[in-house]
Amino acid sequence: MKKIFGLLLIVLFASCGAGDKTAFVDIDKVFNEFELTKQKKAEYENTLNKRKEITDKEKLRLQQIAGKLEAQKSPDKKEVEKFQIDREMLRQKMQADEEQNRAMDDQYTSEIWKQLNQYMQDFQKDNGYTYVFIRSNIIGDESKDVTKDAQEFVNKKFKGDK
Repeated sequence: MKKIFGLLLIVLFASCGAGDKTAFVDIDKVFNEFELTKQKKAEYENTLNKRKEITDKEKLRLQQIAGKLEAQKSPDKKEVEKFQIDREMLRQKMQADEEQNRAMDDQYTSEIWKQLNQYMQDFQKDNGYTYVFIRSNIIGDESKDVTKDAQEFVNKKFKGDK
């Protein structure tokens, strides 16, 4: 499959007319250095840490209660039931947090790609490229690699500088 894709890229580059201005961008590098990516990643990590702090406190509380119940010869049934309910609620909360984390990650990733795609179209137009080949780990003439230029462009655009 990689060989077929590589051949396809060679054909695409070869089919570009002599007057066509072409370049390629390692989109993974641009994505990872995009200021919006860094911003959303920080927001995501902050939310995860807050959720983890809450669940860690509840786990500690339940561990303490479990220790007290185990130390008793015949613990009160109501206390045991309450403990079991609280433990199940914590399990459900942790499961819900996982689902929310995945949804937030998907949403942030979608937002980043939407913005990055628009900026890459602007980059292509503003720099007069007929074609900008976007792929990760692309191999080509280093003089056609405009990854660094694209990184600078999208970050300036994001900050409102361009």
